[in-house]
Amino acid sequence: MRVKIRSGYRLSEVGVIPDDWEVSTLANLAEYPMQNGVFFEANRKGKGCPMINVGDLYGGSPIPVGFLERFDASPDEQKRFQVNDGDLFFTRSSIVPSGIAQCNHVSIAEGDTVVFDSHVIRYRPNPKIIDALFLFRACTASNTRRYLISHAKTGTMTTIDQRVLSACPITFPPLPEQRAIAEALSDADALIAALEAMIAKKRDLKQAAMQQLLTGKTRLPGFSGEWKVSQQQDVITFINGRAYGRHEWETSGTPVCRLQNLTGSGEKFYYSKLVLPERQYMLEGDLIYMWSASFGPHIWTGPRAIFHYHIWKLECDTEEVDRQFYYYKLVEITEALQATMGGSTMLHLTKTGMEKFLVNLPPIEEQTAIAEVLSDMDADLAALEARAAKARTVKQGMMQELLTGKVRLV
Repeated sequence: MRVKIRSGYRLSEVGVIPDDWEVSTLANLAEYPMQNGVFFEANRKGKGCPMINVGDLYGGSPIPVGFLERFDASPDEQKRFQVNDGDLFFTRSSIVPSGIAQCNHVSIAEGDTVVFDSHVIRYRPNPKIIDALFLFRACTASNTRRYLISHAKTGTMTTIDQRVLSACPITFPPLPEQRAIAEALSDADALIAALEAMIAKKRDLKQAAMQQLLTGKTRLPGFSGEWKVSQQQDVITFINGRAYGRHEWETSGTPVCRLQNLTGSGEKFYYSKLVLPERQYMLEGDLIYMWSASFGPHIWTGPRAIFHYHIWKLECDTEEVDRQFYYYKLVEITEALQATMGGSTMLHLTKTGMEKFLVNLPPIEEQTAIAEVLSDMDADLAALEARAAKARTVKQGMMQELLTGKVRLV
């Protein structure tokens, strides 16, 4: 079956591309051959010049030279393995296939001395043919990643050599359009970075607000008086979840919520057709708590469900406790418990211990006011996170359209 190709496009060995685009290989676009870096010796680290290691390729782009580990490279090594502005780097090995040939680039001032490790391959684009930032984008595009991963060698480690990298096909437009594409994608990155910075700032502000409001160090206008210290069991009823054997799982019925469904490590529900006492079910808006391995509070937002053994449902005394406030209070309690365990995220809490844990509570009216303030901050954070997620999706779409020539900027 013949594919109809629109005017201004042609069929190439890698698919349909614009008439004025070309297809070449990384080898043909290089200023000179690829190069592995200097052999790393542990007794020479900690002083000398900055060195680009494998781990640095998985962070932000460009590689942050100011935060690189230092390596005492000899004058000859500095000369042979000197990094130039615009150089690209690829990982030679990875524990998982998806991490192989991870590409990143560097931006450094003229005269700065930076070298790179032997587990990294340095690639220097030929500026007369290819723009370095455009090529970086092309090397991180989905079609290029598929090629590199599929041509890597898999074993205990996934590896790739210069021969495979050299043969990787790259499609590219004339230089002015390359630069326009690179600029558009850099603008998209700048928007994402700005949103992420705003999110980080909002999170810090919320954390500070929680530390002040949940402890009474700062009081909201119109509230005063003493707070009341109680054991949790005096204001909260902890209800155990039900343990299930594999033979009890069903493919339909009532969803059974497990830790994985709350942490995001597994979204698939198991189901049960057992009829249980009503208190063993949770409804939208119920306060629950994970108490084994992963731990912490959640407000359930799903359908009517059964909660598994490693989850407690918490019923609040509505005359003493505002449920939304108590969610934030449990976040504070969890952080305090974690601090006593040296920051471990793998705690195993006991129901008796949690019931006897002391909490300092303001009058319920003040609890409600505090919860409203923190909920508004959460809503602002959620809106920013949604904007950032949308910006990332838009950027991915831009890469797909711009790096294949489906959308033209010049």
